[in-house]
Amino acid sequence: MVVAVYALFTASFFVHGLLIWDESVQRLASVGLGGVLVALTILVIRHGAFAPRATVELRVDGDPDEPGLMSVSVVDCGRVGTADVQLKYGLRRTVGVDVRAAVSRQLKVWVHGVTASGDSVGLPARVEIRDGGNSHLHDLSELTPQIVVALNGAAYHLSIEP
Repeated sequence: MVVAVYALFTASFFVHGLLIWDESVQRLASVGLGGVLVALTILVIRHGAFAPRATVELRVDGDPDEPGLMSVSVVDCGRVGTADVQLKYGLRRTVGVDVRAAVSRQLKVWVHGVTASGDSVGLPARVEIRDGGNSHLHDLSELTPQIVVALNGAAYHLSIEP
């Protein structure tokens, strides 16, 4: 259904530019915008906008300065994923997430808090991703509370320090 709506919308640019409008500026603008729309669509698809993705979300309820309940959810290709989750207390709380081999080829990690009013706010966090023999360290901030990285299909481990 979405493809049909997109095709109809895109075709309307070309129909107006080639058949309906008489003014050359309008025709050129319409056909040009139709071409830009098709080019952007191809570019977005090539850059993996529709690639299968796993998402690991760490959600902290309550005041970000005094965090309350933390919850972890894992979604792989739009389905509930399975993971082993460990919570470690120390100077800082650390959440460990072990995920068996995923179908997805991208991983999105999202760390955020939910305020008493129900607003979602990004939380600064340090995220370490280990997949196979590789280890990657990422620093998240309140402005960029999520990252997307490529996966190689092997099992991976996340260590998140909110």
